[in-house]
Amino acid sequence: MGRKFQFEVQYTLSLIVGVLGLIGTETLNGYIRLEVGLAFLVIGGVHLILLSIVYSFEKTVSIPIPLVVRIEEISVWTLRLATLFFVYLLSHGLSKSLLPTVDPETNRGLIVFGLPLLPVVIIVMVYILSILPFKRFSDDVSITIVPDGLTIFENYEEGRPGHIEVVNDSERAHEFEIVIDLPENVYARYKGEEYADEIIETLSFSGKGLQTMDLQFRHDSSTQKMALTKVQVDYKESTREIEWETLLAL
Repeated sequence: MGRKFQFEVQYTLSLIVGVLGLIGTETLNGYIRLEVGLAFLVIGGVHLILLSIVYSFEKTVSIPIPLVVRIEEISVWTLRLATLFFVYLLSHGLSKSLLPTVDPETNRGLIVFGLPLLPVVIIVMVYILSILPFKRFSDDVSITIVPDGLTIFENYEEGRPGHIEVVNDSERAHEFEIVIDLPENVYARYKGEEYADEIIETLSFSGKGLQTMDLQFRHDSSTQKMALTKVQVDYKESTREIEWETLLAL
């Protein structure tokens, strides 16, 4: 999933404007912690500066620069920190407004730490349990299809074989399915067997490695036409789809 810098800048600016509005409004600034608000503004400002550096170099330099890549990785964490600080600020304000009869001195822990930190903890746990595994899989596993376009003939021997190269760049273990959805009238030979409609293969990595699916194709169409062979990567409840342009030639 590529980053959308324009949306990210708009999102960050909207949060900064919101916090500045809370701090600058006399009737509202008593509901937020000023030091946390200032910390958020600093993190949000740093995040915008990092985004500016990354965006400017991505648009002007055609090759990756290690320092810029590292800055982009840091900007991911500044965005997450800014979001968590903002959630804490809102939760703290809601805690004070919803508990007006609670003595702020005797129940300081409840107002300052207990209730405001609860949404932050929930968000962090959701990220670790439900989002992080998919992000790691996306970062670790890459799929390459060779060639970019297939030309399929009536016999296996006439066409060029196709290859799906799957690379795990990390030491983490991954297991997932590759589903190849074949067009109508197209058949594939894989591991000595012929398939129609679809091929399902489960790939497992215990660490870094490369696995290749080597395929041959044929068709029985009476006309020459274009089609799409779809390659799906199924990881848990997530699916990534790659389209493979296919020409059925006579």
